[in-house]
Amino acid sequence: MKYPDVKFALNRGLDYWAAKEFRVGSSDYVDEFYKSHRKKLETFAKLSKSRWDKISPSFFRTTSKIFKNHPWPKGKYIGYISIFNCNPRFLKDKTFQVYFKHKAGSNFVTAHELLHFIFYDYAIRKHADLFRGKNTESGVFWDVAETFNSVILHLPEFVRILGVKKQIIYPEHKIYISRLNRLWKEKPEIDSFIIGAYKLMQGRNILRRR
Repeated sequence: MKYPDVKFALNRGLDYWAAKEFRVGSSDYVDEFYKSHRKKLETFAKLSKSRWDKISPSFFRTTSKIFKNHPWPKGKYIGYISIFNCNPRFLKDKTFQVYFKHKAGSNFVTAHELLHFIFYDYAIRKHADLFRGKNTESGVFWDVAETFNSVILHLPEFVRILGVKKQIIYPEHKIYISRLNRLWKEKPEIDSFIIGAYKLMQGRNILRRR
């Protein structure tokens, strides 16, 4: 199977966008930061590539088993180094941002975003009855995708690969995570998990709309 060759680069324009989109800074701040710290950011991009290339074979093999050798969707697969701790991902072209001081490290952020890219593609193709037309940025589809990542990246095999032992969870998902961990443990199979997680998160979204 062919796996993506993930690259890392700077993208000042994307940081302009992030500053405005997430209200975390200004264009002037971005310019000043790049002026003072560009070399540090360039070094981090090179280190991110080197670190990822060391663990990527294990990551891709393990991920392929979970997704039943589902092919990786086409895209750029570029991690853009960011000065903001926002870390958005862009499903259309398969790019994402990596905060250069992220506590979990660039490998974890990269693994998290790549899981999103293959998860959304798999879910739409294999479970169109559940997800066709659903918003990928909020609601039940987003809930299932994020909790899937929380469960999968906490599995022993991924902890070994990435070195991150703490289970990283969005605050709004904490009350569901023990049930989702148990769901995977009882039947470690992606389709069963997606259906079970969808049912659980659909209930959350019904309550949220009331």
